[in-house]
Amino acid sequence: MSTNQPAAAGADLERMPFASLLDAIIPALFANDAAFAKKLGVNQSQVHRWRRDVKPQITMLVRISEATGITVETLARIVGYEPDRKGE
Repeated sequence: MSTNQPAAAGADLERMPFASLLDAIIPALFANDAAFAKKLGVNQSQVHRWRRDVKPQITMLVRISEATGITVETLARIVGYEPDRKGE
């Protein structure tokens, strides 16, 4: 776990809706939505769409992971992407 990861990243993190996760991590790690959007290289309106439960693309989860310290796998589960089970 990254040292800059918010307190919301505890055991209940994966049960949290993505919009609620954003509500927890943005104020903990960034000044506001605009600063978070700038870090990700997107418009602030994109962050607002995610807050309204629009599912981010998997490629964006990589950027969100890099900005927050939350693993891509965890973010993918929160958003609802199914894991690749080809090797099982």
